[in-house]
Amino acid sequence: MNSSLEISEDIDKKALHDILELDQKIKLFKKGEINDESFRAFRLARGIYGQRQDGVNMIRIKLPFGRVTPEQFERIADISEAYGSGNLHATTRQDIQLHYVHLSSAPQLWAKLEEKGITLREACGNTIRNLTASPYAGIDPEELFDVSPYANAVFN
Repeated sequence: MNSSLEISEDIDKKALHDILELDQKIKLFKKGEINDESFRAFRLARGIYGQRQDGVNMIRIKLPFGRVTPEQFERIADISEAYGSGNLHATTRQDIQLHYVHLSSAPQLWAKLEEKGITLREACGNTIRNLTASPYAGIDPEELFDVSPYANAVFN
């Protein structure tokens, strides 16, 4: 395991693999061993966009059908304060973006999010970025039926 990352035992193995791979690819990219275009495709699939400002990135957090628990939202806010600008940007796809994040911080940021079941996987790039649903799904007493189990199944 990479000693520069603090990794919790609570992170599932697939996410852990992706986080460690991201950390390794960032190091190879910084050494010039991966070209810009190849690295761009790789990082986009992991929710990392370059920004116009040099040296910083936007991180898109994927929130399936916009569902986020208070504990998850608190973690996202803490991560934004620690690694980004402190501002959260809610998107039209019911995701959250963090801005002004240094590329080398992305693996640790992702690991901290995964501790609470929050992912960056497939939040950008050539993929289904998110599945949206009513913010009242599962809590509206007049809804015809709760779509959240279906939305979660499609996400999984």
